[in-house]
Amino acid sequence: MMFGWNAVLPKLEDTSKFMVTEDDVAWFVLLLFFLQQVFLPTAVFVAEHIGPRRLLVIAMFPIAGFWLLKAYGPYLWLLYLGRALLGISATVVYTVLHPLIAELYPARIRGLALVLPEIFGCVGMLVSYLLAYFLSWDAATAVSAAPFVPLSFVLLLVPESPYWLVRKKKIDAAEKSLRFLRGRDDNVARELEAIGSTTVPEQSEVKNQVIISTIISTTECSNCKLNL
Repeated sequence: MMFGWNAVLPKLEDTSKFMVTEDDVAWFVLLLFFLQQVFLPTAVFVAEHIGPRRLLVIAMFPIAGFWLLKAYGPYLWLLYLGRALLGISATVVYTVLHPLIAELYPARIRGLALVLPEIFGCVGMLVSYLLAYFLSWDAATAVSAAPFVPLSFVLLLVPESPYWLVRKKKIDAAEKSLRFLRGRDDNVARELEAIGSTTVPEQSEVKNQVIISTIISTTECSNCKLNL
């Protein structure tokens, strides 16, 4: 929906709230890509230190407010601010989401689970185009906030990554997370042992986090070009 919002930009030039130039419209599009390159390595570093699930919750909760700030802000600079804050939050969410899904889901359905964000991303862009077609730019922007309110609260039910917990030597918490995900009657000892054998302390080192963020950044840039 963040990328699909670009469909309202032609209507933005006709707003009576403030003066919007063609340069402003161009910056609204490009701003996301600049912010992505700056904050993506930071997101990887912070996720490794406080936990990917916790960072995902922190980034998700204010997103609805950022949409409303864009919709109802009386000044152009507030529209820029809302767009920038939304871009930062979306960068964090997109960076954390796929690794977290891969670490939470069992191997037999992991592939399907990793495809779902891409499917919902396409649905979100389609919804944004429809909103931009039928509604004014500010109404379409305000309605875009609606899905993120229940989504933020549902995230509170998601457990922390057992892989991250093992890396932090929180074995009991990792076992509790696995039992929540697999069911209390499931024998998680073997999976916990497998996680321990594939997880090494070096994964938390800064240089390795930089390598990971570079790989993710390259992937996201490719996805952004496809979205454009």
